[in-house]
Amino acid sequence: MKYALLRHTRAIHRGIGIVVAVTALCPAQTYSIVDLGTLGGPISGAYAINDFGRVAGVSTRADASTYAFIWNDGLTKLDPLAGDHQSHGFAITNNDRVLAASYDLGEVVVHGFAWENDVVTPLGDFLPRRGNAAGTIVGYVTVFDPSFGWVDRAARWTGGSLIEMGTLGGHFSYAYGMTEDGRVVGSSRLTNDATQHAFLWQAGAFHDLGTLGGSSSQAYAINAAGDVVGWSDTIAGAPHGFLFSTDAGGNVTSRTDLGDLSGGHSYAYAVNNHGQVVGASGSRAFVWQSGVMTDLNTMIPAGAGWRLESAWDINDSGQIVGIGTHMGFPHAFLMTPNNCPDFDGNGVVELADLAVLLSHFGTAGGATFGDGDIDGDGDVDLSDLAALLSLFGASCP
Repeated sequence: MKYALLRHTRAIHRGIGIVVAVTALCPAQTYSIVDLGTLGGPISGAYAINDFGRVAGVSTRADASTYAFIWNDGLTKLDPLAGDHQSHGFAITNNDRVLAASYDLGEVVVHGFAWENDVVTPLGDFLPRRGNAAGTIVGYVTVFDPSFGWVDRAARWTGGSLIEMGTLGGHFSYAYGMTEDGRVVGSSRLTNDATQHAFLWQAGAFHDLGTLGGSSSQAYAINAAGDVVGWSDTIAGAPHGFLFSTDAGGNVTSRTDLGDLSGGHSYAYAVNNHGQVVGASGSRAFVWQSGVMTDLNTMIPAGAGWRLESAWDINDSGQIVGIGTHMGFPHAFLMTPNNCPDFDGNGVVELADLAVLLSHFGTAGGATFGDGDIDGDGDVDLSDLAALLSLFGASCP
């Protein structure tokens, strides 16, 4: 297949040349958007999406109570555990296991549970935030420290046991993200209990990830390559979203300040395995890729009636979920990238579009959709060429 594509590429090169000038007409990536609705009340929010497009989140009901949900072309409510009256969905794994919290308003301790195919597994007094296919779940527990009082501690639920993970020296720690191989990120207070730093936990050891030059930081997610995202104070004192790259030993190899859209602050909540980051800045949802932060409000159809405020998760297909105001109420949204490679915008995938892709063919990192990066991995390579050729001659909406 590889050599057939290369022969086809060379033939097209000879037949049409490379019309580099066409790249000036290349459109930016756009998305379609779906309102995920509610469970009967006015409000909903989406916090996680798996690689198959299933979504977990929370919605109000008509009686004003809040329930966790799973969305799969429609909402299914997830009841709280017996004795509780509220639930909240935080994560969903690729086998459609939803991780959620069950609680009553005003309680100090919440009760975690996992939902899968209508089977509910209680997780104990634990707030779950992320899980992997092996069944390990991370989050935090609230426990009473006789020398200090009630504290929150990062914890792992595995094999039916709940294990505290420790801290960076202070009394509080929180686990928010995890890879399939068990690396965990979050935040912990330092020994002074006044400052928190992002951490990476692997092989039983904590690694302080530091900051962007300010005092505090917090990590929310990590991808398979060891890219960690979250927020950190800058030298100027403003919180900015970050992307820290780490090596196999847990050491930070680079720190990137993602900047902001406006207002001087931003927060990065998720990163996929292509290095695309989503979050919020100045009450507007963003996607960051290849060094550029883009307001997601500029990437949906005009007149859609949305103000996208926070993007909470992104999967490896580039689908994004979060919370926005729609028709006056906060609603959960699902955005799906429009990957039809009509780069010149004339409605048809044809030779001019192929010329755009070929003019960037071989770019390794930093490519955009307008350069021919159809699959969103930052490269222009054979997978993008195959995608374009599969749609050659097709009309784009």
